[in-house]
Amino acid sequence: MASRSNPDGTVSFITTAPTLEGFEFLTNPRSAKRSLSIRDGEHDFLFTETP
Repeated sequence: MASRSNPDGTVSFITTAPTLEGFEFLTNPRSAKRSLSIRDGEHDFLFTETP
């Protein structure tokens, strides 16, 4: 796993394992709740913290 700060303020976590290389997970520090999103060519999956 590696991390990268993006120009839009998000942080990306990118997998580096040989069989799972290149999956990108995005966080949004400006959101009221912690969230993690995963994007592929056609879909955007958003996971949001619950109390």
